[in-house]
Amino acid sequence: SACQTLYVIKGLRTNLMGLPAITALNLIARLDQAEDYMSRIVAQHPALFQGLGKMGEPYHIRLKDDAKPYAVYTARSIPLPMREKVQKELKRMEALGVISSVEGPTEWCAPIVAVPKHS
Repeated sequence: SACQTLYVIKGLRTNLMGLPAITALNLIARLDQAEDYMSRIVAQHPALFQGLGKMGEPYHIRLKDDAKPYAVYTARSIPLPMREKVQKELKRMEALGVISSVEGPTEWCAPIVAVPKHS
């Protein structure tokens, strides 16, 4: 058991307690073994971690009334050494149904940012 003094201040806009008090009162716990935690979650809910995770039907995204379309009309250049890998990945994602090819500009569009992985 733990005992901590707590002062409540009207209008306070920052944390009420610091990490030592929160830890002493067992309000949070540190997870030192993230992999064990994830493997436990995957074991508890195996159906959620299989396949691509595509929705069965089109999904309607609700936008705020004042939402304005964001589109980039000029393609970003991809470094020459990465172009072949990027093309392969785009074709792979299209074959899986993750993305679809579009000819011409669209109202909502974000540019691709190709970042090489170390693996």
